[in-house]
Amino acid sequence: MAVDSKCLDMLSLAILALVYLPGGTALLFSEVQCPNPAQHCTQEMFNRVMENQGCLGCQTGCQSGFIMTANPRYYVDTDDPSGHYLYHNIAIASNVNVSEPQWLCLKGDACHSGYFPSSMGDMQSCSWCGDGCSKCTSFNNCERCFAGFSRNAHTLPGGQSVVTCSHSDG
Repeated sequence: MAVDSKCLDMLSLAILALVYLPGGTALLFSEVQCPNPAQHCTQEMFNRVMENQGCLGCQTGCQSGFIMTANPRYYVDTDDPSGHYLYHNIAIASNVNVSEPQWLCLKGDACHSGYFPSSMGDMQSCSWCGDGCSKCTSFNNCERCFAGFSRNAHTLPGGQSVVTCSHSDG
């Protein structure tokens, strides 16, 4: 008897109705689809709105020919990082954009410009370098900036040195 992938996704959703994240945080699945679901995921399980987390997208990996890539538009700046807002009666952390999946699948088998190789568990992934950075080895450790940006070395409170990119015009 053949079982299609949509049926398997729903079965996975039913079995994994409660997933624990690092730190013991419970993640509740809903039936509310993400407003802009990620494409080319190996499973659709995380293309649903999760309480506090919003849309995680392709957290289980990507189809062949695509690489798992962090979405820099998932997190947003907020004056109230501990606050929440409602999306279809589901509480979402105010520093998360429910319209943007956390993980995308981009075409290719290597990280695109502005991202560096990383991993999530045993899966190869790409993490974002930071605003305006075209090449880096880690977040806020920029080696080269996109046109219109310039490198800016500074020290964070606590002594950590970082190199970021800022708009050249100010």
